[in-house]
Amino acid sequence: VEALAAYKNSNCFVVSNIDPVRDMAVEWVNNANGPAEIAGMIAMAVNSQASNKLSGDRGAEVEGHLEQVQSAMSNASIRNARKDSDWWQIIRYPDGREEARAFALWVVDRKDLANQIAANIQNIIDNNKAMSAAERAIYADLIQDIRSNGFLYNSNSNVMR
Repeated sequence: VEALAAYKNSNCFVVSNIDPVRDMAVEWVNNANGPAEIAGMIAMAVNSQASNKLSGDRGAEVEGHLEQVQSAMSNASIRNARKDSDWWQIIRYPDGREEARAFALWVVDRKDLANQIAANIQNIIDNNKAMSAAERAIYADLIQDIRSNGFLYNSNSNVMR
């Protein structure tokens, strides 16, 4: 979707729900807090990226810091996200089961989102004095990468690319 001209310079996020009842799936998506859902997706991606880079420095303290960062990022307020569209589909399985899948497309300006994420990460590390120099360096690198390259969420792997 981000390759389409209409979404140039935007990050797109799909918020979805699966339910056996179409109305319930659609209702959930219509009432979902898109910015909060986006924050959760971003938190997982940031955590995955930091975790991969901290693989040699693992321990209870580092694991605790990763959890703190993920929790704080999940609770971040993503501003200027807009719901662009929504849709649903019914899936019928050969065994007779049916499920409804409902989706909403949320869009955020790429540069704005990158600045918000970078500022949130910086705030988290500034307020966590227990973080090691190695952890701070990894998050500083992430911030630099996000500011330089933007934030792209790959829903297949839950990591930044």
